[in-house]
Amino acid sequence: MALDELRRELDRIRRLLQAYGFVPPDEPPFDPQQGILYPLYTLEPYEDAYRILIDLPVANLDTLKVYTEDGELIVEASLEREIELGTPWSYERRIIVRKYRRRIALPSDADVGNMRIRVYPDRKMVEIVIPRR
Repeated sequence: MALDELRRELDRIRRLLQAYGFVPPDEPPFDPQQGILYPLYTLEPYEDAYRILIDLPVANLDTLKVYTEDGELIVEASLEREIELGTPWSYERRIIVRKYRRRIALPSDADVGNMRIRVYPDRKMVEIVIPRR
């Protein structure tokens, strides 16, 4: 197998894993430059739909935005308060985060025009159900 073929196959596998909620270990859980956390999520495929659960602790759910763009589901929400990441003995390495954002690659048969969103404010979770075509 040529090197280019191997790279294409690895990219295809990575996209497939991401579509089912697996985040590659080399992806950090936040973007320090933009102050964004990437929330945990699961994508569960069913015969007739995809169910996505997103965990948004400390999120201000009044600011929740869910939309699609270029075959991806995008979920954003501000935090109720700033969160400082880092160690107590290293002021220079602290990171302030203010918002959640997650981009999830959707399978090609996802019918985003009929997606349903349910918010669980007591658990700070969002459930998104997207039917299959």
